[in-house]
Amino acid sequence: VLWDRLDYFRLTLGHRLEKADKLQQAVRQYSAIKEDSIYYEEAHKAIRRIWLAHQQSSRQDQTLVQLLKEADAHFQAQQYLKPVNQNAFVLYRAVLTLEPDHALALERISQIKDFYRENGEKYFSEKKWAKALSFFERYYLIDTDNKQVNDKVKICREKVSHGRALAKKSKSSLKKRSRRKSKAERQREEAEKKEEIKRLLEESGTESSW
Repeated sequence: VLWDRLDYFRLTLGHRLEKADKLQQAVRQYSAIKEDSIYYEEAHKAIRRIWLAHQQSSRQDQTLVQLLKEADAHFQAQQYLKPVNQNAFVLYRAVLTLEPDHALALERISQIKDFYRENGEKYFSEKKWAKALSFFERYYLIDTDNKQVNDKVKICREKVSHGRALAKKSKSSLKKRSRRKSKAERQREEAEKKEEIKRLLEESGTESSW
């Protein structure tokens, strides 16, 4: 309950900061909300909203022709979502603000979505959870309402989290085994030294000293 209230406070504060145009501070609050929180989904959408608005604001003075030319260049270079302010998706979105039914912009955005979804599905089927998550999260930046993708994002996060926990446990176990091995080695060395001393004493005829 305490964590839920804290996340609710962060979400509320993030909304206030966003309305006040303090976007960096707002993103900081949204990002602090835990993945297993009931407010995580809303916070993630808010981050996406800010991410898009921040990039599109710098494109308001460009013409349709300029936007399409630059967008196509980024698309051919497979700069679909990165770098910030210089990627195909944001530029095609800017085209759609000028002409909502622009066929090429709609087609390119659909192709970008397919790219991230297909790669996510590929790695998901191979149980490469971290890679699948990376592609699905990028897909989410474009489309937040695909239930199948959203469900797989949750599965991937759980698998990645579980994998990290197992890796941490394995590392800890390995350290313990290493310490036990070192102790065993020390005991063996001590026994060998004692045997050597005993042999030397026996050879010198001072067995009673032993």
